Amino acid sequence: MLPHLESIPVDVLAQIAFFTVASAPFTGLGAVLQLLLCSRNIHDALSLKSCPQLYARVFRSRFDLVAHLRRSKLASPTTTNLALELQRRCAVLRRIRHRHVADHSILPDLWTIYLMLLESDGMNESQLHTAGIAQYIRTLLKRYLGQQGVLRDDTARALAISVACLVWSHKFITDMPSEERSQTLSELRPFVTGSTNVMKEYTLTAPSLLSASIFLTFALKEAIALQVPKHLPQTQVVARPTEHDGPTIEDFFAITRRRTPLVADLGHQNPSREPFADRAGRKMRESRSLAHDEEFYRIAHRLGLPDDTWELRSCIGMLSGTWEDLTVSPDFVSRHPVQCRLEEHLCFTPCVPLPSVPRNGDFGEDPRHALDVVITGETPRRLEATWGAFIFFGRIRLSDGLVTLTRKPKYSGDEGRGTWIFEGYIHNRCSFVGRWRSFAVSERESLRGIFSLTKVDDPPSHLYCGL
Repeated sequence: MLPHLESIPVDVLAQIAFFTVASAPFTGLGAVLQLLLCSRNIHDALSLKSCPQLYARVFRSRFDLVAHLRRSKLASPTTTNLALELQRRCAVLRRIRHRHVADHSILPDLWTIYLMLLESDGMNESQLHTAGIAQYIRTLLKRYLGQQGVLRDDTARALAISVACLVWSHKFITDMPSEERSQTLSELRPFVTGSTNVMKEYTLTAPSLLSASIFLTFALKEAIALQVPKHLPQTQVVARPTEHDGPTIEDFFAITRRRTPLVADLGHQNPSREPFADRAGRKMRESRSLAHDEEFYRIAHRLGLPDDTWELRSCIGMLSGTWEDLTVSPDFVSRHPVQCRLEEHLCFTPCVPLPSVPRNGDFGEDPRHALDVVITGETPRRLEATWGAFIFFGRIRLSDGLVTLTRKPKYSGDEGRGTWIFEGYIHNRCSFVGRWRSFAVSERESLRGIFSLTKVDDPPSHLYCGL
């Protein structure tokens, strides 16, 4: 039997080996291993070193490549690189299934998981969720977040918390025992409130420990709904004749219904029903991973690649629209609604004299070439009587997308509401999270807290001006 098997051409053997695993995309490569063990000659012919094209094809059938090809300015990965990456990811998925945490492997494993999620158009997430990634990260944070051990440095903590933000759903969080949620919140608190130096607290780790901790804090706290004061009027229609200023029960319910958008709640696509179809040449389409492009470019400099390898991007165009949600006070008990309608103003170097022929057929500018982004905004008029009227102004730091906003009372006589400064980052193109502080003469008099805003509409809007 073996001599007949060994007489089969290598390309046909590779095809047979591929089909043995193609019909079960969420299993390991055990079927290929069994084939390799048939004889030394077959092993030599189909090993990763001798036949990388087989393993590269398996990789393309199980994992997403669109985001990598879109973001990279280098040539497409070679078959050898894809084969080695398949080997690495299979080992990581195996450790996830067995809940195996080892000191020497946890950091590279977390990097692999995090980058898989940032590159996911459905297949990567399916592989991770089938392996049990949500429970794996839950176990990791529960056992090690508040201790010295495998999560002893900020990079490992930031990666673990960021992965939790991407793989936990609201249902998963709600199903946790309340004691476990409270424990996780307590262990996140030092990362959320630890530093008072603004420049230091926004020195990015990979990814940002601060942003990830704030994001997860709000997701965990939303498992317990805000208590609505029962003495308030039912609606604004009822409150208006009584000259009641402020929120109503209806306004509070509107706030409590809003939740931090979680990627895991959007669902993830299953691999094609033809799992052995080679997806390398599939048509580029609107990609799920686009929502993670900005996060990827923020941390790309940590990957040891040349500066010009990755296209740098910021959050230009994403702030325009209406944002609503909550701030949390330093005691982590009091929560306050915030709403704002923002506009971006893109500033370019003036072209003097004006060109006789418009560039690109018009006098517009590419937003990616903006030298500065100024933000203005205000509380939507319909909400001024409910939560207060404010104006907003600020800027976007184009190097990494840090957003700084100042909020002031809109009308004279409301100065007692104070001036607040918000600083943070946009995540998944729909969440703006970070820290706020009140403006005061001294640091000791300044109040501080965290915030999470969710975009509730997305009208494209830019106002252009020359510098």
